[in-house]
Amino acid sequence: MDSLEQLLRSYQNLAPGWDGYSGVPAHPCSVEDALVWLTTLPADNPQPLSMLAGDGEVSLYWSCPEGIYLEVSFPGDATCHFIANRDFERYGSNDLPLLIAAQDSEFLRFYNLATEKKRHEN
Repeated sequence: MDSLEQLLRSYQNLAPGWDGYSGVPAHPCSVEDALVWLTTLPADNPQPLSMLAGDGEVSLYWSCPEGIYLEVSFPGDATCHFIANRDFERYGSNDLPLLIAAQDSEFLRFYNLATEKKRHEN
């Protein structure tokens, strides 16, 4: 997780307009929320990839060739929300309290599918 933590923290140091438009650096609270949330996941599962939106919101995601995609976004207010896709199935959550979001039944269902596929890819 050290390299993921470093990457997330580096998003805070981006210059305004980093995306070629009016993108802002990552909001520190968004980064901290993502790092706290990561501690609620099993350490031995595949780590997510990360991305930064132009508004400074950090997201983490898993994407599998079998059509499974799971993304968790952190607005920086001690909540997160997620979207998930699998074949023709789509799901989007409401804002969830940060420390219990990883226990949401729909999140767990997609997370287990995504990490199981990732484990077999490696």
